Amino acid sequence: MTALIRRREFWLEWLCLVPLVMVMGTAGLLFGGVAWWFRPLAVMGLSLAVAGGLLRVGFQRGKLFLRSPMLFIGILGCGWAIFQLVPLPRSIVGSMAPLSLQVYGYGNAPVPEVAPSTTLPDAPQVANSRIPISLNRSEGVRRILILLMGLPVFWFVGLWTDRLPKLMTLVSLLVALGMVNSAIMTLQLLDGSSGLWGLFQPDHRLVVGPGWVDLQAAPHLSDLEFVGSGNSSDQPWPIARPQALGLVGIMPGGLASFTCLQSVVIPLMFGCLCYLSQRRGSRFGFVDRLRDRGMTALWIVLVWSLFLSTLILGSIGQLLPLVPAFAGLFMAFIWALRADLEKKISTALVLISVAGASAGLWISDIRGIHDQHGIDSIWADQPVFDAFASDAFSIWESSGWTGIGLGAYSHVSSYWKHTYASPSNSISSLAQSLIEFGVPALGLMACGSLWVFWKSIKGFRHVDAEHRCLLGTILGASFGVMVGLCLLPGWELPILTLVACTILGLADRCLCGARDLFVESWEGV
Repeated sequence: MTALIRRREFWLEWLCLVPLVMVMGTAGLLFGGVAWWFRPLAVMGLSLAVAGGLLRVGFQRGKLFLRSPMLFIGILGCGWAIFQLVPLPRSIVGSMAPLSLQVYGYGNAPVPEVAPSTTLPDAPQVANSRIPISLNRSEGVRRILILLMGLPVFWFVGLWTDRLPKLMTLVSLLVALGMVNSAIMTLQLLDGSSGLWGLFQPDHRLVVGPGWVDLQAAPHLSDLEFVGSGNSSDQPWPIARPQALGLVGIMPGGLASFTCLQSVVIPLMFGCLCYLSQRRGSRFGFVDRLRDRGMTALWIVLVWSLFLSTLILGSIGQLLPLVPAFAGLFMAFIWALRADLEKKISTALVLISVAGASAGLWISDIRGIHDQHGIDSIWADQPVFDAFASDAFSIWESSGWTGIGLGAYSHVSSYWKHTYASPSNSISSLAQSLIEFGVPALGLMACGSLWVFWKSIKGFRHVDAEHRCLLGTILGASFGVMVGLCLLPGWELPILTLVACTILGLADRCLCGARDLFVESWEGV
């Protein structure tokens, strides 16, 4: 009887992971999750994963939550985003969010010639009328749905990953997604083909593929067009059209989305290579250890993928896209120096990454790969960055303390663009989130940062030497996500949100103590 119960629990452990793997694999390989059919599929798959996780907790009589406030902070953030969609009396909205009152009163946001700081006529009043804070309710609902997908992933991963094989399974899934994206991106850059997977253009050839409407909400470069006839510089630019450029790789957004994904995958690949290379009590040399463990082919494939990923990042031609990935890689390298590993191996892996990035920068100077995909306007052009900073500050001043609602930045920012046709997309996911969430986002981020800092200065020294590189890998990838949110656009793409929630869920468990995940534990979860 005991054997049957244990067998049932074993299969339940792994069966509840299958829906999550299917959702992430589908989003990662089929257009980043922006296609019309992905949202119902994700809701069904993640519901099954959560149901399996709850059954597992019930059978094992385990805890339902970790000793961490991060999930609660995420729930508060979703609650605030939902509150922004609720219609409120005009008097309340006028005192909390004057920009919302202006937009719903006149049908458009104030423009630079009629700045929000100047005296505006009173908006038309309608008796007993109610208006929401959010300025783009339809897009806000879509973004909230993506957040509600990420929270179950964060909860499930943190609670499910209580053994080392489970950790390696999830890390292998993320690394595999990064390797496939690197391979497809390399082939496209070599033969000069365009389109998702190098074959598919929006609204062509593939019925289940994304259309131009899907790309409108994806982290994709957009051109702004005038409303009405003529090209007078005193007209606003409220219509955004996705560019055909940038359709390279698997996901919409091209090199921008690829950079976000690799900021997580590159530290993970480095950590896996270090873990495979450890001594673990063996007296044989490095090559003999790999041969005895049957890991030689896997090690070579991972090294080659690491080189290709850094090569493509370097081919963008700018240093900024390299910062998040190498920030996470540096943190993982520091932990690898304290692991059961020859220092020359970890140093050689870092040098391979640096060589790949340097080769990419050299190629970009010779062939100009980055010029073919429209990425310069995000990372290179100083006027575009200055325009974005000016627009973001103006919207922040006008939105009061409440933000403008999820998904409303691209909808509102075009009203501030009068004399230049720069993209309406944000060039920083963090800046866009602060504008859309408002001051409450700063409070939630401050609480989460204080908790992470407090836990980080505690007992990581209790993790044994064999598993320090894995701990450093998880923390390094999480650090790459945090730096990427500050410097890169596009994290609202569904697959990137799921990847970020997965790695942050693993880091949250590590910060909570990681019982049985590593050999020793300094605190129960």
